[in-house]
Amino acid sequence: MSIPERTTSDPSPRAATGAAQGGIAQGEPQDPAARRHARRVLALSSLGAFVVFLDTTIVNVAFETISRSFHTTTGHLSWVLNIYSLVFAAALIPAGRLADRYGRKRVFLIGMTGFALMSALCGLAPSATVLIIARGLQGAFAALTIPTSLALVLPEFPPARRPAAIGTWGTMAAAAAAVGPTLGALLIEYASWRWIFLVNVPICALVLAVGLRLLRETREQGARGIPDPVGAVLIAVIPAALSLGIVEGPSWGWSSPRVIASSSPSYCCRSSYGAPAPQPGP
Repeated sequence: MSIPERTTSDPSPRAATGAAQGGIAQGEPQDPAARRHARRVLALSSLGAFVVFLDTTIVNVAFETISRSFHTTTGHLSWVLNIYSLVFAAALIPAGRLADRYGRKRVFLIGMTGFALMSALCGLAPSATVLIIARGLQGAFAALTIPTSLALVLPEFPPARRPAAIGTWGTMAAAAAAVGPTLGALLIEYASWRWIFLVNVPICALVLAVGLRLLRETREQGARGIPDPVGAVLIAVIPAALSLGIVEGPSWGWSSPRVIASSSPSYCCRSSYGAPAPQPGP
């Protein structure tokens, strides 16, 4: 995903002098209002990243409680975590390309809307199957949110200040992953396991309400298509098949045809990747 540069259109001698000194040429926002706007965009985008990464770890402490609620095994419920991570990882690159083509603000807001709706569906799920499906869709919308949240931040800052902005954004994401298990345990203890998903809804609503007014639309001119859709599907399907074999192996039997079939694609890819490259002839 490319990052558009901010430019200045001020023709005054003062602006020309600043450009000669390198400040405006590097995109330095001279206007205090522009600096305030940049900080607000950073705070909003960081909050969006926070709620997405929160869901990568907040579920970890809830498996036993959820399994009792749905009368199922923790092995089955491991897909609540696995499918979110698999779909999220597979959809990141296509999501970034879609944002380049259709607009980062638009894709970010679609991602946050879908993430909120799927969080509500997870919290209200009547069965483990519905919960797993909702988590997969939640991971897809999370993938729309993460690359666009950072892409919306960077054009607001001059190149010299972008490392600090990226650091702030990354710190919020890391803090969410660290806080997740503790917050999840508190919600389970004093409310219900359903609130580990429902807690996302008001946060997403706040991001959407502010983002509609605050964010600026940017896109890459001439962007076309989605990069390697087949590869994106394989990134999700092959690890999912391997996870299926590992999770269900104890109940199916490690030598059963279903375990062998689900594990075979990953072994084939590993063998192909590890094969020596053909040597040129004499």
